[in-house]
Amino acid sequence: MNLKKLSYVFFALVFLAVTGCNATTDVSGQNALIDVVDEAAGTNCEYGGKKLETGLDINGNGVLDPEEMTIKYVCNGMNGAQGTAGVTGPTGAQGPSGPTGATGATGPHGTTGATGSTGSTGAQGSTGETGDNGTSAYFNVTPFTAGSEGNNCFETGGFIIESGTTNGITQTPNPTEYLCNGLDGYTTKLITSYSIEVEGVDYLGIISQAAGTIEVGVPEGTSVSDNLVATFVTTSTAVGPVTANDGGGYSPQTSGGTTNDFTSSVPYRVTAASGATKSYTVSVVPLAIGASFQGGKVAYILQSGDPGYVSDELHGLIAAAADQSITRWATLADCYTAVPGGTLDTIGSGSANTDKIIAQNGPGSTYAAGLARSYTVGGYNDWYLPSRNELSKLYLNKSGIGSFTSNFYWSSSEKDLENVWLLNFNTGNDQGYTDKADPTPRVRAVRTF
Repeated sequence: MNLKKLSYVFFALVFLAVTGCNATTDVSGQNALIDVVDEAAGTNCEYGGKKLETGLDINGNGVLDPEEMTIKYVCNGMNGAQGTAGVTGPTGAQGPSGPTGATGATGPHGTTGATGSTGSTGAQGSTGETGDNGTSAYFNVTPFTAGSEGNNCFETGGFIIESGTTNGITQTPNPTEYLCNGLDGYTTKLITSYSIEVEGVDYLGIISQAAGTIEVGVPEGTSVSDNLVATFVTTSTAVGPVTANDGGGYSPQTSGGTTNDFTSSVPYRVTAASGATKSYTVSVVPLAIGASFQGGKVAYILQSGDPGYVSDELHGLIAAAADQSITRWATLADCYTAVPGGTLDTIGSGSANTDKIIAQNGPGSTYAAGLARSYTVGGYNDWYLPSRNELSKLYLNKSGIGSFTSNFYWSSSEKDLENVWLLNFNTGNDQGYTDKADPTPRVRAVRTF
């Protein structure tokens, strides 16, 4: 007989024995209750079983409370021995596939395959931008006649030599050179050196062969009517007498011996052995601020401590008698580029500043330095744009020089890459500056003596 079925029969008998005398209400009207629940295998039943909870519902609430309850256990018996295995049934149908497993680790790289054949050539790329033009040298030789190029080869004429480099658009010129024809000693008739002695000091004159002028600056206060003595040198000893006319007709002159009155300009005449003559006009000028001298007005006389000052010599600045114009400081192409080599502020640096600016901006007079250099009044071609400190001297002596406006004037001194120092001739403020493209400041050229 099956053990499980036997357990249930036993349970039924026990139930009847327990409940037989309590199936009816007792004399007090209290009901007997029983509850059967499964009991897990454990301390009470080693192999599990049933838990019987019995008792009288004393309080009549229809539930066995713990104090009303009597607990008994009906335990299962131990399982019987394992029976022999039955015959294996036929294989069941194939179940559905399980989910795919995780990807395994990557295996080692295989050996490199053989290089494939070269692909076809790609299309040609677009043409790059055109590079800057290279530079090439240029060289021009132009003949000229005597007297047509100022003091250069005045008596003989010769050749102008112009050279430099060009990139096809702009030129960078070298200084112009002159190759003179040879002198004919028979016709030579030039004064090459001339000086006036004042209180034991010889003051050298400036000779313009083209204009036929000799200008000698002497200290301010010198009396030019006190029979001054001139010392001079001519081109050859094979010439006739040098004569001068200080109001009483031409008379022979002896270098270092003959005296003349230079209250007015004195005509000189040099005679060659052939009889040909060369005339000069000699002016002796006491150098005061504003005096007319060497193409302009004396603007400043160097003082001890100034660059270029030499004791017992007169040197300084000459300003053009009037402004040249208004213009920008540099060409538009170079307004935002520093001058190569830089510029200085000091007295005596303006000419070198001007040379550097012209080398950068090229020939022409559409900008301040080029405009100043192109000024040639008085037969002088060495005019330049003054440096910052030179321009300050012009302002200090503006009343004596004359013809200035109450506007800004350019200096040749850069402040920085884009700006230049200028000076307000109304207030004298020399701390002003403006950009190089400003077209409103004025230009007043200067030169040195």
